[in-house]
Amino acid sequence: MAALSSDFGGDLRRELLPESRLLLHGIDPFAVWDSPPGSYSFIWPVPAAFLAAPFTVLPAGAAVAVFSALEIGALVAALRILGVRDRRVYGVAFLWPATVSGFQSGNVTAFLALLLAVAWSCRERRFVPGIAIGLAVMLKIFLWPMAVWLAATRRWASAAVAAAGGTIVLLSVLPFAGLSEYVRVMAHLGNHFGPKGMGVLGLASQLGASLQVAQALGYAAGAAALALAWRRRSFAVAIAASLLLSPIVWLHYFVLLAVPIAIRSKTLSLLWGAPLLLWVCTESTRGGAAWQTAVALACLTGVVAAADAAGGVRRPRVRGLTVPSPSLTSR
Repeated sequence: MAALSSDFGGDLRRELLPESRLLLHGIDPFAVWDSPPGSYSFIWPVPAAFLAAPFTVLPAGAAVAVFSALEIGALVAALRILGVRDRRVYGVAFLWPATVSGFQSGNVTAFLALLLAVAWSCRERRFVPGIAIGLAVMLKIFLWPMAVWLAATRRWASAAVAAAGGTIVLLSVLPFAGLSEYVRVMAHLGNHFGPKGMGVLGLASQLGASLQVAQALGYAAGAAALALAWRRRSFAVAIAASLLLSPIVWLHYFVLLAVPIAIRSKTLSLLWGAPLLLWVCTESTRGGAAWQTAVALACLTGVVAAADAAGGVRRPRVRGLTVPSPSLTSR
């Protein structure tokens, strides 16, 4: 079991907390940026490191324990916010390998799921969706396409707030390095880890494509998904676009599928069981197995397509009037 690994909470122990401590003492955490990719760990957005500051007062083991409990609570809260009351759903979601991987690594993906759930459930409020998505971007910048969904649905105030979150991420780097250097280092990280990941870039690389070709295919797939999300004003497809456009995709990122599934299905269904297929992918990021990455991408595509098509753009007619049906397509 991943949760019993001696590496439990590794991202929190070796990356997020040390970076947070350095920032709190005014020390440049990115002083080793000139080192080869993979040899340094302080790569989190500065706002994320500051948000982790309360955990620095605890011993590492206690910090991981508290953080893990909060992760569990975040995923439960996300499902509750989206109206899921079926206890069987919670059991299945916590059996997903993506969920286990997230808890094992001490990552923030469960918190991202909670923020996306808040953004959807409060989508008719003026600023709340933008605040939620802006915070998500500040934790993991790969979720920036969700701001595009806000713009596509004409939620201009929220889109501006979400964009401000991305701006804060970039500006927070300036005390330590220039933006060009930040972009260069992030690109180097993508070049190093992307081929080992579970995105289109990873699949193409694992099938033998050059890095340049793999990147082109990955960005093309992501751009197509983002265009579709804009056209359909689709929350689910915007989540898919976020994953497809990310140069690095790890197993725990697929925890985000809980959000579109919960919007589509409030009770246990085959859709909730689909991410269990990812158990065959638990070693893919170690060896970069193409067939495992293909399974992960097929799961992503199938789940998002099923969730988005639940109501889609279909509008049932009632007494001669066209009435929007509940769906992941929000206007």
